[in-house]
Amino acid sequence: MLISIAHVLSQAEVAQFRTELDAADWQDGALTAGTLASSVKRNEQIADGSELALRLGQHILRRLAATPLFISAALPRTIHPPKFNRYTGGGTYGAHVDSALMALPGTARRMRTDLSATLFLAEPEDYDGGVLEVEGPFGVQEVKLPAGDMVLYPSSSLHRVTPVTRGARVASFFWIESLVADETERTLLFDLDQSVQQITPLLAADDTGVSGDGMTRLTTPRLVGTGLLVAYLGAPLQCGGGSSDPAVRREDSAGDALYALAMDFRAKGNEQAAKDTLRYLVEHYPSNRHVPAVREELEQGAPTAPAKSATASEQ
Repeated sequence: MLISIAHVLSQAEVAQFRTELDAADWQDGALTAGTLASSVKRNEQIADGSELALRLGQHILRRLAATPLFISAALPRTIHPPKFNRYTGGGTYGAHVDSALMALPGTARRMRTDLSATLFLAEPEDYDGGVLEVEGPFGVQEVKLPAGDMVLYPSSSLHRVTPVTRGARVASFFWIESLVADETERTLLFDLDQSVQQITPLLAADDTGVSGDGMTRLTTPRLVGTGLLVAYLGAPLQCGGGSSDPAVRREDSAGDALYALAMDFRAKGNEQAAKDTLRYLVEHYPSNRHVPAVREELEQGAPTAPAKSATASEQ
């Protein structure tokens, strides 16, 4: 899953960042690369422990905590302190995979790297080249975003930065350990959260943004009915034929969770929200096992009875 997140930083924030970064001391980026990566890494970085890197990094972390789409997509447990790099004069980073584990500066802890992030700090027209290329199941995806925008992608992906032949490509980069390590399950939760946000404005009323406890406050309301959605992650392993096909599993899991959400709305007397959810189910997950009965209900106007799970003797 590759996700672009717009406006993590405002234009004014980017301008302030660039004023300070352009005047800073830069060092050879290969100094922080592993043995294999150092042979393909040709860029510059700000020293990790510098006052500037720490201060700007903290600002980025505060903005991430105020970005619901990031919380929903990453489900962050731990975020590595942001770093800063610059590519000029043919600078490039050849094909590589990020380390699976990384030390957290100033601690004895190590974190799992589930997601990698690049926050762009230069406009695309200000430099030639410098395209982030990420290899995935559907081929190579090219990323070159406006300043202030960010991209998230699996740290296990093979990726590279093409040579910068004009101007300077400046960015911040960091890694995230997610609360959900499995990429398929994390993607499913993200899709469900986005679906829930679209099907009823009643749920959006709870999404009030950052409060005193910051990131925790954001995580809870965005994943509406979190317990319900997480519980349904395992549903296709027990029903729906037990298919091991990820596409079938995703269709069943998402559809089943949306159906359960609709029944929950109905049980609480919110029939309009229930029907809106069922319509969304039919439109976006047409192969789900509940759809035939739901479609008939929507056509006839009579509520469907919740489907019963198969017993052991029926399986």
